[in-house]
Amino acid sequence: MATTMGESDGLIPERRVLPPQLLVLGGVASVQFGSAFADTLFDRLGPGGTVFLRVGFGALLLVGIARPRIRGRSRRDWLSAVGFGIVLAGMNWSFYESLERTPLGIAVTIEFVGPLAVAVAGSRKLLDLVWGRDTYVEPRTVDVHVRRLRTRVERDDRKPELILTVRGVGYKFNDAALDT
Repeated sequence: MATTMGESDGLIPERRVLPPQLLVLGGVASVQFGSAFADTLFDRLGPGGTVFLRVGFGALLLVGIARPRIRGRSRRDWLSAVGFGIVLAGMNWSFYESLERTPLGIAVTIEFVGPLAVAVAGSRKLLDLVWGRDTYVEPRTVDVHVRRLRTRVERDDRKPELILTVRGVGYKFNDAALDT
């Protein structure tokens, strides 16, 4: 049962969205079947060759599905995309090297449980359970330190003038306020 996303006023087209539970199951199945298939290629290609095929086919599939605009991209966009591809290939290569040395089930379980543990540890509900609902605990350590710093350097820490929040990025110093 898919839900729709978007406004119904006609300005933003509605699109079908799969339920998150189905996406999680699809991700789990993808990891399991992809790893089992990759394990069969090691004799012929080795972990490095298998990663090359996986990342290459993944890139082609993504281009075919998403149809991104290729022309008009900045150098920074290309460097970000290439950097992401290198990190992804390195992650897959290290995982495939582990598959060659450990049983498939153990390697896949460790690969799956690692990110799951990070997600659970960062869960706001878990923090509420540990610290209690009345206690304000910021899961981002940087925010806690910036908040403490603001109480010491700002006139009113609820209306910061020196250390500004940049939504989606982090914090920056207000150069104009520092010069005065």
